[in-house]
Amino acid sequence: MPILGLIGTFEGYVPTATDLYLRGNNPAGFTSNGNTIIDSGQITLKSDNASYAISTANVVNLTGFSHLNVEFYKTNGKAGFVNFHAGEAIARNEIVTGSFTGTTSFNLSGLQLATRISLAFGYIGSTSSYGAVYRIWLS
Repeated sequence: MPILGLIGTFEGYVPTATDLYLRGNNPAGFTSNGNTIIDSGQITLKSDNASYAISTANVVNLTGFSHLNVEFYKTNGKAGFVNFHAGEAIARNEIVTGSFTGTTSFNLSGLQLATRISLAFGYIGSTSSYGAVYRIWLS
């Protein structure tokens, strides 16, 4: 259907209100520790024998949400999560080891606060890991 006499197509990903990151859309303002690359369509995890992490520049309100979900692909190594509040880690979970493709979720029940979020991937006392993060959202 033409709009203002123009016919076109839309290709892309439109984040919902609960998306923190979606294929290049970065509502939470994730930044890299230097070993990740925030690309136009994914967050690329690329490093040899080093940890790499992403952290929100913005405070995220976790009140009312029960899970933080991460859709990603990775090889080897480990992936973990640290949630920071006032400079101190308040929740820490190691998620998956070895190669992984899919979605994993962190239980946020009881974390009724607004805070910055950090996710760590890669060399956490293990071997090198490569991969990509496609989506991060709250549910």
